[in-house]
Parts: sequence; structure tokens; C-alpha cells
Amino acid sequence: MTIVRIRGLKRFRHRKSGIWYSYHRKSGVRIEPPHTCGTPEFFAALNEAETKHKDKAPVPGTFGALVRSYRNSSLFLTLKARSRRDYLYVLDWLRGLDGMPIAQMDSSFVAKLRDGLSASVNVGSLTTC
Repeated sequence: MTIVRIRGLKRFRHRKSGIWYSYHRKSGVRIEPPHTCGTPEFFAALNEAETKHKDKAPVPGTFGALVRSYRNSSLFLTLKARSRRDYLYVLDWLRGLDGMPIAQMDSSFVAKLRDGLSASVNVGSLTTC
């Protein structure tokens, strides 16, 4: 029997009933009803879960739109690999702010954010001389 691994899929077998349950990995949504893996119905349900979870474009004027614009800019793309990786690390840490309007980000907010970042992330390890 050939085993095929499907990206973005997590499968669990129920201990008592023996039924296999499949979950869309990124969203955690269970594919309902439990289809036999490999059937057209299974792939249709998996595709539906994937399309529901696709990244939506951020709302203009929010921090998420600013980050997406920066990541696509030539300024960011011309950075060296190490700098790009460090910047992405911090931007991923700030992902929770994606829906926040930029107008609400004043200097006191940024100072509190900086202090919180330095307390929870080892920023010193990100920069090397």
C-alpha cells in the first residue's frame, strides 16, 4: 500500500471507535463528516477548509497593511538574509496588532510596546556587532 502525505492535514484515530478524524492544520477546523481519506469528497472538504482560511487582505490604514506593504517593498527585499530574518521575527511577534489602525499608535503606545518586547523577547540576540 502506498502512503501519501497531504500537506496541511492532521489526522487522529479515535481510541475507542477507531474512526479517523482529519483536521485542517492551520485553522484547526475538523473536516466534517469524517470522509475516507483520498476520496473526492475528502479532497473537496479539505479544499473548502483551505479556502475559508486563506489570508485575507489587511484593511488599509492598519498595522497589518503597513507590514504587508513593507514586506513587499524593495527596501525590505534588498536586505541581507540575516537582517530580513531578524525583522520577520519581530514582525511575527507583532502579528496581534495587524487589525489596529495606525492612527492609534502614538509615541506612548510604541514605548510600551518596546518595553514589552524587550521583556519577553531577547532582543540582544537579534543584533550582532
